Amino acid sequence: MFILVSLPAVLAGCIIPFVLADSPNKASWLSDSERATLQAMLADEPTRQSHANFATVVGNMRVFLLAITQFGFLVASYGIGIWLPQMLKRQDLSNMRVSEISALPYLVAVVGQVVWATYSDKKDNAITNVVISSLLAAIGLAISISSASFTVESASS
Repeated sequence: MFILVSLPAVLAGCIIPFVLADSPNKASWLSDSERATLQAMLADEPTRQSHANFATVVGNMRVFLLAITQFGFLVASYGIGIWLPQMLKRQDLSNMRVSEISALPYLVAVVGQVVWATYSDKKDNAITNVVISSLLAAIGLAISISSASFTVESASS
């Protein structure tokens, strides 16, 4: 099954390097004006050739923050994608009901992502919005693991 699913990607990976052009000069599908425009744009781009060693890169705070952010995104994504259906199945729900409930976070995410991106674009503060959304996600995940039950119970019960 895995081989059949992966076969198209492997074949595309073997063919694409021979089909795609690696510069505008070699792109036969571009018109002369498009080729000239792309070459001018590429020539105007600043070229930085920074040769940092591994220790410099690892010690860079930006690299560290990006790695931590990526780690957080992956943990949350795998947590929802892999473990949510298993937690739901332990509640003696049918497979169909587990599928329906597991789809809810993704449906909310589709709407939320569009709304949040529109808001972020209007306010022009992408970094602040990434920080806020990441903190909200972290708080939500922390709340989700604080109880073994799916219901919220009051302290007075």
